[in-house]
Amino acid sequence: AAGETFQTCCRQTLELQVPSVNFVTPARTRPSPFHPAAMQREPGPAAGQASGSFQCFALTSEFFDQTPQLPPWPAPQRCPSGLKIYPIAIGIADELIVPCIPLKRFDYALVWPGDRRTYSFNHRISEDTVAYHENLRQAWFALTRPKGGWDCLRHYEILAAGSMPYFLDLKRRPAKKAAFLPMHLLRVAKTLPGVYEGRIDPSTFSIRTCVRPCGKYLETMAPLLRYTKQRLAASKLAEYLLSHLRVHRRSVLFLLPPDGYHTGGYASRNMFYGLRRVLGPENVVDYPMFAEMYAAHGRMDMSTTGLLHAPAIQLNSSQVEDWLRARKFGAVIYSNARAPLLFWDLVVSLYAPEEVAFLDGFDHANGSNILRLAPHGRYFLREMEEGCPTGPYTWNSDGNASATEKVRRLFAVACFVLLEDAIAATGAFVACGERMISSAIPVHSGAR
Repeated sequence: AAGETFQTCCRQTLELQVPSVNFVTPARTRPSPFHPAAMQREPGPAAGQASGSFQCFALTSEFFDQTPQLPPWPAPQRCPSGLKIYPIAIGIADELIVPCIPLKRFDYALVWPGDRRTYSFNHRISEDTVAYHENLRQAWFALTRPKGGWDCLRHYEILAAGSMPYFLDLKRRPAKKAAFLPMHLLRVAKTLPGVYEGRIDPSTFSIRTCVRPCGKYLETMAPLLRYTKQRLAASKLAEYLLSHLRVHRRSVLFLLPPDGYHTGGYASRNMFYGLRRVLGPENVVDYPMFAEMYAAHGRMDMSTTGLLHAPAIQLNSSQVEDWLRARKFGAVIYSNARAPLLFWDLVVSLYAPEEVAFLDGFDHANGSNILRLAPHGRYFLREMEEGCPTGPYTWNSDGNASATEKVRRLFAVACFVLLEDAIAATGAFVACGERMISSAIPVHSGAR
């Protein structure tokens, strides 16, 4: 946490648990019945080398169950017009977060972002999914960087694995981007003695001389893992979202676009998973069914699909409409704010803005979409901008830029936004710079 030092966080615990060379302690876990790489805590005494055990490096799993002093959640962007834009993060499923810092075997994890020669794991193969997460867990460090946006799933996969992200290009991160990540801790990774991009100097950083180098590593990794559990887990992000809503009943309606449209990406998947953990599966109704989230669907990626059992409640279109009219839902959450909005006329007429949430998990913000929807609900934006929207591709933070820079930025942002809107609203892929297309965002008053 901000202001939390290793002395207040971990020093006494570390010294009690590793007075000399005993750096390995066991934790008892069992595999999740759904996601092949997920784990669940097993009650009872810790296991040794038996099946289902998990070897912790230095600090036991009980230490990471403690709640540290935490910084406040990122504040919403408040605009002069009274508009508020709420930041949101991709996060990571709770069951993928390790119970402790795992025992290490490698300097860096195998996959290097951008280098396809290192993409050795096939997300369609269950064994490869397990191997991908095990490789992350056994590495001291793992490379990550911004991709389409600054907030990327890989950051969270690394942190959940108990590995330390070596974050490339961190110095050029805009202030509002990836606001949920503990930047003060991530910067430390690039200052550890003997640690360089993609390699470690074994004469300086070695398990054989672990008193200082490893101590410094643990001073950073221990707070990172605790922060991940308390701030970046899907259930914690769901609690954050719910804290900004007035939920008059415990049940919520999670509305996806019609079949064939983009469901909202990683942020929506993890939010749906987190809401079910917080409220209970019977209190989160997804319509249409969020098929890729369930084990029966078959997995599509390494970390966000196939994590759940069958839906507890399945409603058809008429039943959803009846429940909305009867206000049986405490809140309505749209998984993709940039796609057709089902039952919109009914929702906007019966539900107050503090009972409606829109998730926008795309890499670039569409200002006109925010201006249109934010007055009717809480608009949660993954890739925050420095200022407030004034149009589809313009923000009031552009005021200090030169005329040339404004034109360049306008074209670049417009190109990406149009591309994303085409994907979100029509499922079509277009190429920036080759053929620009405009796509209105339709709003559906009915279910289909």
